Amino acid sequence: MTKIKYPATCVVHWPSGTVMACDEHARQIIGMGKFLGSHIVATKLTDPAECSNCVNEKKEKPND
Repeated sequence: MTKIKYPATCVVHWPSGTVMACDEHARQIIGMGKFLGSHIVATKLTDPAECSNCVNEKKEKPND
């Protein structure tokens, strides 16, 4: 089993698909959707997963 380094807590239902996100990134994604005029919903994650945005941020800043 793979260790989860950046745990996700929510599934954010974006118009183009779902995004696994931590609480902070879920709030940011929902805020961006509201700004763009979309109704974005987040539901509680039932299975372990990594936050997609945390993983992508780590790729951009590998020395942190």
